[in-house]
Amino acid sequence: MFENLTDKFERAFKVLKGQGQITEINVAETLKEVRRALLDADVSFNTAKHFTNIVKEKALGRDVLNAVSPGQLMIKICHEELIELMGGNEVEINLNGAPAIILMSGLQGSGKTTLLNSLQSSCEKQQRILIIEDSRELNPQHPHVVSLEGRPANIEGMGLITMKDLIKQSLRMRADRLIIGEVRGGEVIDWLGALNTGHIGSAGTIHANSIHEVIIRFESLGLMAGLSKEAIHSQLRTALDYVIQIERNTDGKRKVNAIGQFETDSNGNSFIKQLPI
Repeated sequence: MFENLTDKFERAFKVLKGQGQITEINVAETLKEVRRALLDADVSFNTAKHFTNIVKEKALGRDVLNAVSPGQLMIKICHEELIELMGGNEVEINLNGAPAIILMSGLQGSGKTTLLNSLQSSCEKQQRILIIEDSRELNPQHPHVVSLEGRPANIEGMGLITMKDLIKQSLRMRADRLIIGEVRGGEVIDWLGALNTGHIGSAGTIHANSIHEVIIRFESLGLMAGLSKEAIHSQLRTALDYVIQIERNTDGKRKVNAIGQFETDSNGNSFIKQLPI
């Protein structure tokens, strides 16, 4: 449910898109839906209340530009505060201020997709974002997005479209940022290969218990795809820059637990150096 927060925010603010200004009354009404979405995602009541209070304060303190509707402004503020809620200020700087390739890591439901979605929404508007997923979850608020979705074979065994197929096709689509919803199979080879051909500022997600297990996860995926351990490390050396570990606590709160930087040792093997946060 947490992965769908940004979609729920957008639906909550649709009623504002036809209005000319932000008032305390219409903001209060729409923020009720935002608070309900946060509570449904297991965010604590106090955190949800604090989140909506900050959004309301910022919204009432901003002027609506002619090119931006009240609804669009509210969605933008919610994205900014969602990154803050996830502890993602450092992540936002790396993704937008430098050509870093970032990997989101964590367990199921930890908030990887939500944070990735919010970061994409804050990318520069002239950049072309190409998203590849097995089933569509990412829906960034950005004017230049192309989404590609895999497809299973039909009853006759025809029509199969895999992540590998989509990544290969994406190389002809002039993407400034190539985003992979989740790396979980043989597409890891094609994705790392694509990242080594100039797709700076890209990102993806992977399942791992900690940042120190990310390398092991890549080795396992590479071996299943027929790639040797040495070949995987040779790709990792120049493909990825940072990994962000996200976790969901027992009280339902999500947070950035660790940030690591991909490094190479004297033997040419990749490892992750944990950074202070």
